[in-house]
Amino acid sequence: MPLSLKTQPGSTPSATRKITVAVSYDEGTTWRPVNLIRTGTDTLLAALRHPSKGSVSFRASAERADGGTVDYTVIRAYNLR
Repeated sequence: MPLSLKTQPGSTPSATRKITVAVSYDEGTTWRPVNLIRTGTDTLLAALRHPSKGSVSFRASAERADGGTVDYTVIRAYNLR
């Protein structure tokens, strides 16, 4: 799954120090870390192996060199068939 990092409009750009992504197949009860492959300066690819049905939830966090952080969680980001 492709991922991209964007600086919020109006904020001062800063290098990204750390990025983590986790996936859940039980609506956030348990989380598994996701392997990330950098494909460009601000783009990554998340390597996922998921079951044949159910739903997929994501939790991501990032830390910038200037100390800024973001945490983002999406429960039931998409369904599997």
